[in-house]
Amino acid sequence: MDARPFAGTTHDLAHVPPEETARLDIPVLLKQHSLSHFFVVLTQHFMHVVIMTREIHNRIAMFRADAGMTRRELADAVGVNPQTIGFLERGDYKPSLELALSIAEVFGVSVELLFSFEPFPSLSQALQKGRE
Repeated sequence: MDARPFAGTTHDLAHVPPEETARLDIPVLLKQHSLSHFFVVLTQHFMHVVIMTREIHNRIAMFRADAGMTRRELADAVGVNPQTIGFLERGDYKPSLELALSIAEVFGVSVELLFSFEPFPSLSQALQKGRE
């Protein structure tokens, strides 16, 4: 790890890895930008580090296949682009609360059946557990 303090722009701050935030040269950053802009960017950075690092697992593809729906049909039902459904299914995008609730409503299930911070068991694991 580089021991020099980080004194880049606040735009660069978004790209500082969490383990290197101790290197931030706050006086230099404050000289470059207004105090309010600096705190907005710093808050966004730490929110990303603390909150946005949690992975969200989902069963959208499974429920969609079970319902016989295409990505386009689901997208139309919840008012998003079909690519968004693909991003969600692959875990490349985290849904807003409104979108998560809308998808759950389409399938007639609770949001907890579709989304979780913990990985869902595979179908074979669930079936095997049900036999025990």
